[in-house]
Amino acid sequence: MVEVSEYLLPRCKENIDSSGILTDVATAETLIKVFFEYNTRQYIVIDGIDECEMIEARRAASFFMEQVTNCDNIKQGRLRVLFMSQQIPELAKAEIMPEGDACVKLKATDNAEDIKNYVRKRIPDFSEGHATNSGFNLSESDKQQIESNICQGSEDMFLYAHLAIEYLLQQPTKEKLIEKLKEKMAPKELSQIYEKLLGIVKTELLKLAEGEAHWEMATQLLGWLVCAKRPLKWHEMQSILSYDPKQQKVDFDNKMLRQDSHRYLGSLVHVLDGGHIRIVHSTARK
Repeated sequence: MVEVSEYLLPRCKENIDSSGILTDVATAETLIKVFFEYNTRQYIVIDGIDECEMIEARRAASFFMEQVTNCDNIKQGRLRVLFMSQQIPELAKAEIMPEGDACVKLKATDNAEDIKNYVRKRIPDFSEGHATNSGFNLSESDKQQIESNICQGSEDMFLYAHLAIEYLLQQPTKEKLIEKLKEKMAPKELSQIYEKLLGIVKTELLKLAEGEAHWEMATQLLGWLVCAKRPLKWHEMQSILSYDPKQQKVDFDNKMLRQDSHRYLGSLVHVLDGGHIRIVHSTARK
């Protein structure tokens, strides 16, 4: 919103300077209303509202639906909001979310072709080398088997397809990769994939000198990400790690980690634009 309405930056800065709070719902709602007021047309996409706590989901849905009604009273179509979510019975019962023609229910097979295209796009990753490893020398038959196994196992769930690819990419040899494919040994459940990915991180860290210390560090970093109310940046995590409670100071010089986040967290996290790090999906927190 700020990028397309730069003339509202002074108002945003004023709120930041006066509140002194990084995340305040009331302040955010006030600013969003200002953006809606000064922009003649807005399209908002809210993805994964079902991943919020119920009280947060209810407040967010109620707020945006109220804004749609207010904007329609000024000019029809001025604001349109798209909620992408699993069905939330509590919100449906409270008649907060749109129903009837305004609600489009997707079948499990509706995104099957999209998942297939995604997997095909990721297949070259198996042949490409990286800084710390070389690619697999796969035949066309091997590539087709990877595509087939992942698409069948995903049951039309994008997240499964993504995590299964990450898991197979972590195999140490082509022999191990083919073994997983032939025996269809890729985990069936998301929880099993998370466990496998975490196991791979642990195995790699324990191979290092002082491996137990590295693994303890990784579990500490993951713990912060799981408990954090927002995505953290790497320098924020480094600051927490470098804090000396006895001397009550941050000692970057002696305590800062020298490797990047991927070394300690592997495929369990995403690095977003702007350097924010978050758990790959909310289900991994469990």
